[in-house]
Amino acid sequence: MGDKDINSINEFLKSLLESLDVSDFDIVTTFDSEENLLSVEIEGEDFGNLIGYHGENIFSIQSILYAFVSRNIEGEFSIFVDIGGYRKDREDKLRERVKSVALQISSEGGTYKFPPMKPVERRVIHTEIALYKDVVSFSIGEDMERRVVVSKSDLK
Repeated sequence: MGDKDINSINEFLKSLLESLDVSDFDIVTTFDSEENLLSVEIEGEDFGNLIGYHGENIFSIQSILYAFVSRNIEGEFSIFVDIGGYRKDREDKLRERVKSVALQISSEGGTYKFPPMKPVERRVIHTEIALYKDVVSFSIGEDMERRVVVSKSDLK
């Protein structure tokens, strides 16, 4: 992916955001060829409505961007969109919660069910839990009710 592609993506996002009556924003788009990841950071003030409830609008913008990119730019890669650092902050808080749950399950036993989450958030939990030897994670439920359960490992 070259500078021309990045410029095309930025122009598309600028047009999209302006059509949503969003003003006073900056877009930082980077491509990591090693991870094959296109990252888009949208910065500005007062993005509550743009972020949406639990970041739902961010995922919608990411889906729209994915559709644009798949039609206009060659190659396949992952896309990550963040607005005002919301997703990074949410992932950091989720990792802290996972650490707390893992330590609690490790010392006290039992199980913990996280609330239903999007696949990307469940992946964060599974990845973090994999760092602990005496706890395991697995997903239960379907569709919008899919959640992660953490329990003590039977392996010693």
